[in-house]
Amino acid sequence: MDRRNFFKEMKRGLFETVYEIFEPALEEKLEKVDRVEELLMGRPIKVGPIEHFQNQPKMVYAGGKPYYIYPQGGKLKGVKAICQHCNTLIQWASFRQTFFCPLCQREYTLGSSTEKAEERQLLLEAYHVQEKDGFVYIYIEE
Repeated sequence: MDRRNFFKEMKRGLFETVYEIFEPALEEKLEKVDRVEELLMGRPIKVGPIEHFQNQPKMVYAGGKPYYIYPQGGKLKGVKAICQHCNTLIQWASFRQTFFCPLCQREYTLGSSTEKAEERQLLLEAYHVQEKDGFVYIYIEE
């Protein structure tokens, strides 16, 4: 074995040894990060394939509660599908591009609770939505 091959084998062996030593500790740390993420963002619930949410808001049920998931600005957004004033299931009014409560007659914009609304329009409670491996997940609180 020449000097070059010797150093290649040493390097490969060293990396394998370091990996075997630190892998269990790294996996434990990654599990802790995943648990913290769940606590902060809620738990992810798979709601369907990405193709289902491309055009307009779609209602889904996650954890026994209704949500709307819709595309906006190249990203998917999620909101609770319950009117904040009368606790009625809201509807999507495609001709007005707003959510509408049939009971109290209120309109909701396609925004999040941190964005400013136009006069006489309200905002729905926002939830984190993520696309992963071709499927959509909404993060809901426990």
